[in-house]
Amino acid sequence: MNEESGDAKSTTDDESKIARCFIPTPPISIPNLPSITIATNCDFCDHDLYTLTCIDSVSDCANRCAADIRCTHFTYIDIPNVGTCRLKRAPGSGGAWATIIKPPSIYTCGYIPRRAFSSVLLDICVGLEISVFGLVNL
Repeated sequence: MNEESGDAKSTTDDESKIARCFIPTPPISIPNLPSITIATNCDFCDHDLYTLTCIDSVSDCANRCAADIRCTHFTYIDIPNVGTCRLKRAPGSGGAWATIIKPPSIYTCGYIPRRAFSSVLLDICVGLEISVFGLVNL
């Protein structure tokens, strides 16, 4: 509160983000982490699942993507005290839809190949394997 006028002090969006990051998001650790491909100076646009703020590193962002089975891709934006992790879902798209950012940049992107390269053909093969095993058990 402003003591002279009794008005509440307003803050900008950036100030509120920094304030929220005084208590950083704790990193997560995942046993049996899937293979992850990471590149610098790139961004995966669109297909957002959700955005996390106060993430300290690209590896923590990658771990969070790996922990969410829906996540296939991610973009990490390395802003001091307000690191942002955008988790994406675009199965079957691979890594080719990344947008190149002119270096040096604060953007890093990555994907989980096992999820990002899934395809209809793979689904058919898995379906056939399930059917064959089902017949064997009959």
